[in-house]
Amino acid sequence: MVNITAVAIAVLATVAPALVAADNCNPAFNYCGKTLLGMGNYRPQIVEALKAAGKADTEWNITNTLFDCLPDNNKGNIRVLRVCSVYCSDQGKGVSDKCYNTA
Repeated sequence: MVNITAVAIAVLATVAPALVAADNCNPAFNYCGKTLLGMGNYRPQIVEALKAAGKADTEWNITNTLFDCLPDNNKGNIRVLRVCSVYCSDQGKGVSDKCYNTA
Protein backbone atom coordinates (compact mmCIF):
# COMPACT_ATOMS: atom_id res chain seq x y z
CA MET A 1 0.00 0.00 0.00
CA VAL A 2 1.33 3.47 -0.95
CA ASN A 3 1.80 5.92 1.85
CA ILE A 4 -0.43 8.88 0.86
CA THR A 5 1.52 11.28 3.06
CA ALA A 6 4.79 10.40 1.34
CA VAL A 7 3.19 10.91 -2.09
CA ALA A 8 1.73 14.26 -1.03
CA ILE A 9 5.11 15.44 0.27
CA ALA A 10 6.83 14.35 -2.94
CA VAL A 11 4.28 16.24 -5.06
CA LEU A 12 4.56 19.34 -2.87
CA ALA A 13 8.37 19.26 -3.05
CA THR A 14 8.12 19.21 -6.84
CA VAL A 15 5.51 21.97 -7.16
CA ALA A 16 6.50 24.35 -4.34
CA PRO A 17 9.67 25.79 -5.92
CA ALA A 18 7.68 26.92 -8.95
CA LEU A 19 5.17 28.65 -6.68
CA VAL A 20 7.79 30.67 -4.81
CA ALA A 21 10.18 31.41 -7.69
CA ALA A 22 11.29 35.02 -7.79
CA ASP A 23 10.31 37.35 -10.61
CA ASN A 24 13.21 38.80 -12.52
CA CYS A 25 13.29 42.55 -12.88
CA ASN A 26 12.41 44.13 -16.22
CA PRO A 27 15.15 46.20 -17.93
CA ALA A 28 12.52 48.78 -18.90
CA PHE A 29 12.17 49.85 -15.25
CA ASN A 30 14.17 51.02 -12.23
CA TYR A 31 13.50 49.42 -8.87
CA CYS A 32 13.89 50.31 -5.20
CA GLY A 33 15.74 47.70 -3.19
CA LYS A 34 12.60 47.07 -1.14
CA THR A 35 10.65 46.41 -4.35
CA LEU A 36 13.26 43.88 -5.50
CA LEU A 37 13.13 42.17 -2.10
CA GLY A 38 9.36 41.87 -2.50
CA MET A 39 9.85 40.17 -5.88
CA GLY A 40 12.07 37.44 -4.43
CA ASN A 41 15.49 36.83 -2.92
CA TYR A 42 17.33 39.77 -4.44
CA ARG A 43 19.36 40.45 -1.29
CA PRO A 44 22.58 38.84 -2.64
CA GLN A 45 22.39 40.83 -5.89
CA ILE A 46 21.59 44.05 -3.99
CA VAL A 47 24.55 43.61 -1.63
CA GLU A 48 26.85 42.79 -4.57
CA ALA A 49 25.65 45.83 -6.57
CA LEU A 50 26.10 48.14 -3.55
CA LYS A 51 29.64 46.89 -2.96
CA ALA A 52 30.49 47.24 -6.68
CA ALA A 53 29.31 50.87 -6.47
CA GLY A 54 31.39 51.53 -3.35
CA LYS A 55 28.33 51.82 -1.10
CA ALA A 56 27.84 50.25 2.32
CA ASP A 57 25.41 47.34 2.52
CA THR A 58 23.42 48.82 5.39
CA GLU A 59 19.73 48.00 5.73
CA TRP A 60 18.89 51.60 4.70
CA ASN A 61 20.96 51.29 1.51
CA ILE A 62 19.55 47.84 0.75
CA THR A 63 15.94 49.05 0.87
CA ASN A 64 16.30 52.72 -0.18
CA THR A 65 18.59 52.52 -3.20
CA LEU A 66 17.28 52.84 -6.73
CA PHE A 67 18.60 50.09 -9.02
CA ASP A 68 18.74 49.74 -12.77
CA CYS A 69 17.73 46.31 -14.09
CA LEU A 70 20.29 45.21 -16.67
CA PRO A 71 19.27 43.74 -20.04
CA ASP A 72 20.97 40.38 -19.50
CA ASN A 73 18.69 37.72 -20.95
CA ASN A 74 16.31 37.60 -17.96
CA LYS A 75 19.00 36.91 -15.35
CA GLY A 76 17.81 39.71 -13.06
CA ASN A 77 21.17 41.47 -12.66
CA ILE A 78 21.09 45.01 -11.31
CA ARG A 79 23.34 48.05 -10.76
CA VAL A 80 23.09 51.02 -8.43
CA LEU A 81 21.64 54.23 -9.85
CA ARG A 82 21.60 56.19 -6.58
CA VAL A 83 21.09 55.87 -2.85
CA CYS A 84 18.00 57.85 -1.87
CA SER A 85 18.62 60.27 0.99
CA VAL A 86 14.94 60.60 2.00
CA TYR A 87 13.35 57.36 0.72
CA CYS A 88 12.77 55.18 -2.32
CA SER A 89 9.14 54.86 -3.43
CA ASP A 90 7.55 51.84 -5.11
CA GLN A 91 5.39 53.30 -7.89
CA GLY A 92 3.55 50.05 -8.64
CA LYS A 93 3.82 47.33 -11.24
CA GLY A 94 4.79 48.45 -14.74
CA VAL A 95 6.25 51.81 -13.63
CA SER A 96 9.78 52.77 -12.58
CA ASP A 97 10.22 53.42 -8.86
CA LYS A 98 11.33 56.88 -7.68
CA CYS A 99 14.12 58.14 -5.49
CA TYR A 100 13.38 61.09 -3.21
CA ASN A 101 16.40 63.09 -2.10
CA THR A 102 14.69 66.13 -0.55
CA ALA A 103 11.89 66.27 1.99
